[in-house]
Amino acid sequence: MGVEQGRIGKTEEMADLNKNQDPGVDSLSAARSYRPLSLRARLILLLFVIAIPLTGMALGFQKMIASYSASYDAILANLKTANEYNIKFKSDMEYSMYRVMIGLIDAEQFENGDIVEGETKYATLQEAVNAANDNTVKLLENVTEDINIPIGINVTLDLNGHKITNVSGHTITVEKGGKLNISDSVGTGVVDNTSHGKGAIVNSGEVTLNGGTFERSAENGTYSSYGNGGNSWYTIANYGTMEINTGVTVKNAGGYSSMIRNGGEATADCNLTIRGGNFTGGINTVKNDLFGVLTINGGNFSNNAQYVIMNWNKAEITAGTFQTLDTASAVLFTSAFGSKANYVGELTISGGEFKHASDTQEMIVDHYDESNKGNAVVTGGKFDADISKYIHTDYVQSADGTVEKLGETNAVAKVGDTYYKTLADAVAAADNNTVTLLKDVTEDITIPAGKTMTLDLNGKTLTNVNDHTILNNGNLTITGTGKVDNISHAKGALYNKGTVVVNGGTFDRSKENGKTSNDSGSNSWYTIKNVGSMTIHDGATVQTAGNNTTLGKFSSLVSNGYFNAGDYTNNRGLEQPILTIDGGTFRGGLNTIKNDDHAKLTINGGTFSNYYQAVVQNHNIAEITGGTFTAASDANAKTYGIYNCGCGAEIDLGTLTVSGGTFTGATYAVADVSRENADVTISGGQFAGTKAAIVKSSTSKATIAVSGGKFSSDPSVYVVGNGNTNIVKRDGSEGAYTYTVLAKSGLTSGVYLTNPSGALASNYYVSSTANGVWTVSYSAPYSGGSSSYDPTYSVSTPSKTEHGTVTVSPKNASKGDRVTVTVKPDSGYVLETLTVTDKNGNELTLKDKGNGKYTFTMPAGKVEVKATFMEDNSMLNFFYDVPNNAYFYEAVKWAVKNGITTGVGNDLFAPEQPCTRAQIVTFLWRAAGSPEPKGAASGMTDVVSGGYYEKAVAWAIENGITTGTTTSTFSPDATCTRAQAVTFLARALKAKAASAAEFSDVPTGSYFADAVAWAAANGVTEGIGGGLFGSDNDCTRGQIVTFLYRAYNK
Repeated sequence: MGVEQGRIGKTEEMADLNKNQDPGVDSLSAARSYRPLSLRARLILLLFVIAIPLTGMALGFQKMIASYSASYDAILANLKTANEYNIKFKSDMEYSMYRVMIGLIDAEQFENGDIVEGETKYATLQEAVNAANDNTVKLLENVTEDINIPIGINVTLDLNGHKITNVSGHTITVEKGGKLNISDSVGTGVVDNTSHGKGAIVNSGEVTLNGGTFERSAENGTYSSYGNGGNSWYTIANYGTMEINTGVTVKNAGGYSSMIRNGGEATADCNLTIRGGNFTGGINTVKNDLFGVLTINGGNFSNNAQYVIMNWNKAEITAGTFQTLDTASAVLFTSAFGSKANYVGELTISGGEFKHASDTQEMIVDHYDESNKGNAVVTGGKFDADISKYIHTDYVQSADGTVEKLGETNAVAKVGDTYYKTLADAVAAADNNTVTLLKDVTEDITIPAGKTMTLDLNGKTLTNVNDHTILNNGNLTITGTGKVDNISHAKGALYNKGTVVVNGGTFDRSKENGKTSNDSGSNSWYTIKNVGSMTIHDGATVQTAGNNTTLGKFSSLVSNGYFNAGDYTNNRGLEQPILTIDGGTFRGGLNTIKNDDHAKLTINGGTFSNYYQAVVQNHNIAEITGGTFTAASDANAKTYGIYNCGCGAEIDLGTLTVSGGTFTGATYAVADVSRENADVTISGGQFAGTKAAIVKSSTSKATIAVSGGKFSSDPSVYVVGNGNTNIVKRDGSEGAYTYTVLAKSGLTSGVYLTNPSGALASNYYVSSTANGVWTVSYSAPYSGGSSSYDPTYSVSTPSKTEHGTVTVSPKNASKGDRVTVTVKPDSGYVLETLTVTDKNGNELTLKDKGNGKYTFTMPAGKVEVKATFMEDNSMLNFFYDVPNNAYFYEAVKWAVKNGITTGVGNDLFAPEQPCTRAQIVTFLWRAAGSPEPKGAASGMTDVVSGGYYEKAVAWAIENGITTGTTTSTFSPDATCTRAQAVTFLARALKAKAASAAEFSDVPTGSYFADAVAWAAANGVTEGIGGGLFGSDNDCTRGQIVTFLYRAYNK
């Protein structure tokens, strides 16, 4: 029968024993050593086998009858057994020879055996499979057979580098109840099918594939013309349970049939698990059909026709790579179909890498048509396309396409301890609490009416998509040092219709392109527009065009109120919009602040600069009590500190009240062009214009009433009760006169434009009336005495100065004495002007002695010392994010002055940004004078050669400030904690330990306990409040320079 079972004549009992024995690890090596008979020998042997046993039995029968009289039945049974054995053996041999003759087995295969099972070689694979239950069949040659694994058979097939090709059916069919495990010990084994409508493997039982290539080499189906080409089908069809592991390759060059089909022609779940392997081809590489349950835990999948994975029921992907080639439609497809319970179209993805060849291909298709839709949920993996639509609520897709669980490093925003993938989601969830921005984001945000919340910019940038960046209809507070930007034409960074309080942040229109008042550059609008209630505090910066002084000349920077009746009708917030500015920095715009129809504006402080038209333009009601207002000096245009225009009753009143502030640089400090009966009232402030301090157009109907203030030109025409209740005093010399409006009472030395008589202080008198002015001088009272009398004169100082103090020594001096004036500005302010005038109003010469001390020589008469202070805006030359009221302001100034830091770029210091270990040792090294280290940071593999911190790290290691995070790493980019920062500082200064500081989070004996105690004792730190030092808190850049400043200046 073409199968060698050992020696000829082996009994059936021995044959069964041989089939049931354990084949061992390597069944081929365990086979007995013998030389198989040739075909010729077997044919000769057949004759002897037939003749000799029959002859012998006949003779034996005759002898037994004669000699022993054996029973007839026993003899007959022996004859029957012998005859059946010979007939069966003859039949098997004839069948084998027949197979040789028709070409199913060649002679050499028949002689040597082509299949090994256990210790036995078989002529056909099917014979070996049938005999090999619970054993391994090893293929010895390529074969052409249709193999069936019937119920009850459990076999392992080692392809052994050979190929199985079908005859006309499925190459391998596994029946329900059958079990098959395919491996390939050599690595080149193949299971192929060449017939139309047939597969390499069709499984209804249990199959595990651990090796081999499975293909349909004659596949002829096409996708473009969508035809089977006369030869097409699945390479693998699974209707039972199948597992495919690493080492397996499945191929199908066609585009008509899917390559692998799971389910479909089934009535129960069909489970396909793919743990590895390579899969290429088919109209769909893997099709999960009706009743299909697909799990992919690994492998490489690609498709050039339609979908890499087509899912109609339930599919889960945890790992693997999935790639569309040039002409495929999409990477993944999932959809339900009808109302069938096992056509649900559910796809879950928790891992894997997914790529599409072109942007015209989709990543996920989630519906068959409008009536049949699927559901995809993604919680992991990496995608080269935006799949945010399918990502689970608690997950987010990062910039490189990886889907991760939301957290501090990948979420866009958080509310408390809850993280959100979009700022809009966080805003929607906020309920009278704070939304903290965690990364730069591009969104259009709307705060709905009725919502109260705080937005902490947290050093990040919020940029719009195509609308207003923030549209507020609710109650919003904005804090932090980040940025709100708008890049779209006719849209603003902040548009308020509700209530807004701005405590920090930079507001910009970075793409602003307005070139002139007539040329928008196709991208212009207000940076901030308010039609509700808005308050802006110190710490906020509002600018346009990234503070490019050549742009932003078409739209105002900040608009308060309504542009016209249409704006009032269509965009109404409050009937009277209210804008209050208590501080901040405002730069640029056609007009820096525009107070428009219906609106009310109050400015109590802040720094305002304009490069084109007016710093403040008022159309309705405005009150200014303080602030610094600087306009551009443009020889080709008129610029204004304040431009007042009352153009209509009730909504455009032009009512302006000024009691303080400094207005400089403009062509005119105050200009009024009101067509209606507007009111301008000035009771204080300083006003300087290159042409005039105040100008009123010839058509203006306004009433300008001045009762106080200092002006660069004579304001007499506007002074209320001039010469009666008020008077104008002139200071300075010709060509540089200034004019101060005073109440006509208690007048002292100086030059007055009207007669001051009757309003002089005691001991003052009119000493001259020349040239139409009145000069008032002081006359000291005579007290008698000898002729050697040497009179002294008083040195008067202001009873009160804003933002600083002025003292003199001595307070009374004789002619020729040296008098010292000491000025001390408040924190965040600098000396603006210091003048010493004699009794005739003439300025005396001052000598600057440094450290705020000045001297002058006392004349023969009373002198008066005056000083003014202004906000220290020098830091604006360095950093926009260091306000002058910040606790770290003086520390940053000191650090910049001493070359310890130059910021992080873009005119930012980033005070709230966590400080890295590299930055801290660099600050310490620079504070120490940047000494040259003795050698390199040897052994630290992560210290980049030539890096800005390389020498600092080497110096710190040499001086025992740090030993690195391991023996070979310094971790330069790791965030430094407050505990580490004070430890580095204490070591750098070789500080001595003090008594333990009483902080509950500083354990006794901890490595940083002595350093914290020293820092607390020496005023370097007071902790973070609540009895805590904040040992594990990140040390910010603002904190470390403050530590350094206090330590080096104690």
